[in-house]
Amino acid sequence: MFFNSKPNKPRKRSYYPFSKNYPGKTGDSYDIGESRTRRKRDERNNIIFYVSLILIFTASFIIFSVAIKLSKRPIGVSSEINASKFDGAYKCVCLPEDALDGGIAYELFKTELAGSDVNSVVVDFKNIDGCINFPCENENAEKAGAIQDMPSDSEEIINDLKKHNYKIIARIYCFEDRRAAALIPGAGVREKDSGTIWLDDSAQNDGNPWLNPYSSAAVNYILDIIKDSVDFGADMILLDSVCFPSGPKIESAVFTEDESANPKNEVLLNFIKRASDVCGEIPLSVYMPCDKALNGSKALYDGSIINSSAKYNVIDFTSGAISGDFEYNGAVYTKENFSENLLIQAAVPALTDKNSTAYPDKPVIPVIDDEIYVSALENLGIDNYIIIKQEK
Repeated sequence: MFFNSKPNKPRKRSYYPFSKNYPGKTGDSYDIGESRTRRKRDERNNIIFYVSLILIFTASFIIFSVAIKLSKRPIGVSSEINASKFDGAYKCVCLPEDALDGGIAYELFKTELAGSDVNSVVVDFKNIDGCINFPCENENAEKAGAIQDMPSDSEEIINDLKKHNYKIIARIYCFEDRRAAALIPGAGVREKDSGTIWLDDSAQNDGNPWLNPYSSAAVNYILDIIKDSVDFGADMILLDSVCFPSGPKIESAVFTEDESANPKNEVLLNFIKRASDVCGEIPLSVYMPCDKALNGSKALYDGSIINSSAKYNVIDFTSGAISGDFEYNGAVYTKENFSENLLIQAAVPALTDKNSTAYPDKPVIPVIDDEIYVSALENLGIDNYIIIKQEK
């Protein structure tokens, strides 16, 4: 009786952590199977998660593959194009370099061409990096790796434009060439003290090497590219970067150690003359920023190249071509007050004045960044133009 009358013995506290996780329905037993149920539920959730991940990856892969196929669609499935009649005036636009890969980029370009008055297209046959964008078997170009990244559709695209009667203006960057300057022996500008490849800025600031206008290896390489461009079917050759380099490290650059060598300006003019001879009947044009065309440049040309042997002077009136403040005819042009139309109105009459002693009696091809300036040029008697859309 004494035993029976004894109060119930309290449960130990160590019981509760276990019973909290595995409580029995009756309170005095433990359904261990419930932990198995929870484990199965977790496994099921994990399976669902991984299956969802695989589905998302698969869907992304399909979408990406479709996008790639769309970007590589065959040429000629969009708006029909045909060049405006060529009557001696070059009405040009620039082909974006990514359009040489075909696909959507080229289709968008063709859409811009459709319905326009354009009859010529500027194509980078040799770009600012030194890469060749047309079929070329030049041995030095192969050694410099200049043709290894040639767009696979470039030949087809150029032929497609020619098929639709567009004149092909082959732009060739001359002495600004990051590949050949470093990889063709004796072609690049050298450092004064070490004799190593010279860079126009420090390596930390992404400085680049340049081809040396005094180097026969450099000049012959460019002339070979020009000849190959003519043979491929270019209707005009446009030479860009016909100049010496400039920049913060220019004092350490060595171009020649021959004290009897021709002056820099004469070297450039001789190069243009040789390029003109290589072109033969194909017209040659030379690019210049407007301020350098008007006033010349000691740094770039050691004078002026506006009186060269080229048939056309291609003068850039866009704001991107103006490197700094400059003065012309009593007016000062700066980045702040720059007006493309104002510069056109002031410079074009002077550059085309047949009685001028400062500028040659030679046709100019203005470079503009918007077709709204075409009418202004026409009012000044200029029918040639190149439209280069500025990147936003």
